Amino acid sequence: MATVTVSPEEFALVQFDAGQIASTVSDLAERLGMGGHKIHIDVDERTPLGSSAVVSLDPITIAAESGAFEDAKKLRHLSRESVEAVVGRHLMRSRDRLDPTFGAPPDDGDVPIEQYTAWDIYAVGRLARLGYPSQKDRRRYHFRIRHGFTDVADRVFDRLWNADSLTWTEIVAASDFLDMPRDATWGLGMAIRAEVAYEVDEVHRAKQLYELMEPYSGKCIVLYTREVFGGPFDHYLGSLASTRQRWDDAERLLTASIALSERMGAR
Repeated sequence: MATVTVSPEEFALVQFDAGQIASTVSDLAERLGMGGHKIHIDVDERTPLGSSAVVSLDPITIAAESGAFEDAKKLRHLSRESVEAVVGRHLMRSRDRLDPTFGAPPDDGDVPIEQYTAWDIYAVGRLARLGYPSQKDRRRYHFRIRHGFTDVADRVFDRLWNADSLTWTEIVAASDFLDMPRDATWGLGMAIRAEVAYEVDEVHRAKQLYELMEPYSGKCIVLYTREVFGGPFDHYLGSLASTRQRWDDAERLLTASIALSERMGAR
């Protein structure tokens, strides 16, 4: 069983019970397979705000403002569901960091917000399958704010939510490219990334790029009103399809790219 400590041991400004918090976190740790860890919860009862963060992995230390654990319908009182939701997310990410097969993500403060949000969705989705509160619609809305209100973003959300055993590289790949600005440079920027994914045989990034570029099949990349011609989107889509070993799609798209280039007299 996990060794859980809570500070302060007695609360003066909010109606929290340190023993109840410790019991809830201990149950969480057991369900998450983290029963052998030492866990400390440091609650700042001086503020009603709701931020929280993991500040150490040895022991696992989670610092939380009292609003993070508060019952929204009964202010200054503890909510078991809030403790489960907040601590559960942090324990899931801590478990990821402690797993050598997961990879080595940067410190939380150095993780771009888009990638942090994707990791959060992956964490909460796993908690939801264990029966913990998830607020899936709310999480989807937050994901859309960071990654766009598009069908592609929704599909990425669903993959992260339903996933198991992802690596940090896979989470980054899922988050990448969705937040690229849709300005005059978007097409050329995506083409360069598609060529890199093809050259290094990066299947996960190829799939993400393919989904984003597919709506432009049959069109060409033109930068700054004909100053730079990047070629047909189908050329890059064909390369990405090849990386994904979708050979029929690759042949169809590359053939279409050649035909379009010949009609335009491209060289």
